Amino acid sequence: MMMKFKAAFLACSLACGSVMADSGLPNPATNGQPVVINGQSFHKVVPKNGTTLFFARQAPDKGVYAGDKLMDPAGIKDYTATGTIFIRISGNDARQLANKHGLKIILSTDSITSFQTKEGTELTGLMNRLKEEGRQAQLELANETASPM
Repeated sequence: MMMKFKAAFLACSLACGSVMADSGLPNPATNGQPVVINGQSFHKVVPKNGTTLFFARQAPDKGVYAGDKLMDPAGIKDYTATGTIFIRISGNDARQLANKHGLKIILSTDSITSFQTKEGTELTGLMNRLKEEGRQAQLELANETASPM
């Protein structure tokens, strides 16, 4: 009788543990890739592909693309990479930069221009190339409850 109770308890514990682990809540410590954007650390939220077989999982892309979900390291705030980049540049220089990197100018002022990246552009690589060119660029991250960063 005691053995059946232990077996039932163990089975219930395992079932509850797997349900809790598969609850779908993002956990940046276990379900995300560390990325640095605008000098801040985030975790790229890796969506589940519906399979529980380890060998059947695809390796997630290490890049960040427009529409990707990001989570702060504490797992409290989530953001979406918009694909919009702000750079301290204007006029002809902005047009040349847009042509060079395949960007679309959204809005330009005397000192700052906002660009939209093409669909499928890997954003962290682009930001690194801009930094190597000496450009002060910032990638927009949107949050549902706060203004874009």
